[in-house]
Amino acid sequence: MGVGKAIVGLFRLVGALIAGTFQAITGWGNKSRVVIKAKYENIIATNEASLKEMDTGVAEKRAAIKRKTAKLETLKTALADKMTLKTGAVNYIKSVASKFSSEAELKKSEEYIVANDKFNTLKGKVEEIEKQIKDLSDDIAEDEKTYALYKSKLVKMQGDLKALREEKRDTVTDMAWAEHEKKINDRMRGTNTDWADEELAQLREQRDTVIAAAETSAELAGTDSDAVEDQFRKFATVEDNEFSNLLNLSDMFGGEKKAEEAPAAEAEAAGLPE
Repeated sequence: MGVGKAIVGLFRLVGALIAGTFQAITGWGNKSRVVIKAKYENIIATNEASLKEMDTGVAEKRAAIKRKTAKLETLKTALADKMTLKTGAVNYIKSVASKFSSEAELKKSEEYIVANDKFNTLKGKVEEIEKQIKDLSDDIAEDEKTYALYKSKLVKMQGDLKALREEKRDTVTDMAWAEHEKKINDRMRGTNTDWADEELAQLREQRDTVIAAAETSAELAGTDSDAVEDQFRKFATVEDNEFSNLLNLSDMFGGEKKAEEAPAAEAEAAGLPE
């Protein structure tokens, strides 16, 4: 009976574990895929250990039934032997009864007294064995009923554990896909922080590079010798008198020579080499 109670306790334990799996999972504060996977694996490991113990208990129950059945067969054999001896005692008295002249004389004979004592002893043994057979048969019948019930529950628990393993696999897979899909959606909406920060940093870096290049180009343009000379030539040909330019007076009065001498004179006055 101790084995039966232990098995019942184990079944209740696993039943409570599996029944409370959903509540336990949905009550977790941290919903990360790694944490949920670890929680599933912990519950599965606990259920596997309990199922292993129950499987051992059910096997022990079956072994106990076999031992009782073997004992029952032994009792039945002993009962048959005692019944045979009882019959033999009766038949023995019948075989010797003809030697006696009366029933009273027969009952006083040694043969009758020995046979009768043996018969009564065998009768008590038969009644005892029959009671043992009845009790043991009832016990075996109850054990087999319990064993069948436990076995069916064990099969169900094994199925539930298999379903729990599949649930863990599907949950982890679904969460991984959801995380992947969320990243894609976030990128499409431009709300993915990591991606946005990275893109913004690249844009800012490109902007700074372009601005720096423009500034450098401007600085170089201000010191270019050819550009400076071109600017000097521009100012060298500028006329102060717009009206004279319109009349082309320089061509009329030898302005070419004066134009050539003027820069030289200005340069000499400024102290610059010709």
